[in-house]
This record gives sequence, structure tokens and C-alpha cells, in this order.
Amino acid sequence: MEFIYSSIEWGKLQIQKEKMRVSVRFYANENGKIYDVEVMRKSDIEIFNQEAAKVIKSIPDWDVIYKKGEFCRQYYTMPIIFSEENREKFGSGCFQPQLDPTGTYVIFC
Repeated sequence: MEFIYSSIEWGKLQIQKEKMRVSVRFYANENGKIYDVEVMRKSDIEIFNQEAAKVIKSIPDWDVIYKKGEFCRQYYTMPIIFSEENREKFGSGCFQPQLDPTGTYVIFC
């Protein structure tokens, strides 16, 4: 999970008061390459859905499953939690939160 949270571009995401969960489903081929990525549980804020899918697609080689010597195609579902705790733990620290005209905090890198 460290790879996933460290790969999120926290600086382009709005600060959220509440935790936000986005679930992504995907497959890995017999070489461990990720494909067929689909956001299953979405956020109302589209940039979080896009970031979750982007990070899953960037996973290097995934461990694959073989059953009786044959490749077993199986989907995986990965929940990604966008929270201030994860931002502080894995973010680069390059952001300065600022209020935009609508009263929403925006982060710039």
C-alpha cells in the first residue's frame, strides 16, 4: 500500500474534512501487468476517481496466481482512502493549502 499512497499526487487534490474511499477493480495478466482498471466505488469529486485509477495503472508487476500450473485470471479490488492522515504520511509536503473563492481549500505544489 505504501507504493500506492506514495504515488498519489496529493498536491493536486483538495483537502477533505472527511475520509474519502474510492475502490478500484483491475486484472493482472500472466506477466503481472495491470489492465482493465475500473473505478467501482466513486467519489463525487471526479479528480479523486481519476487519481485512484492512475495510481493503480502505475503499479509495477503484480503477483499473479497459478492454479495447477495454469494462469488463473482473477480480478482484484483495491480500496484507496484519501484522508488528511494519508496526505501527511505519504505526501511530499510541497503544498500550501489556500482558500479559493468558494471557500474550499485548494493545494498547490
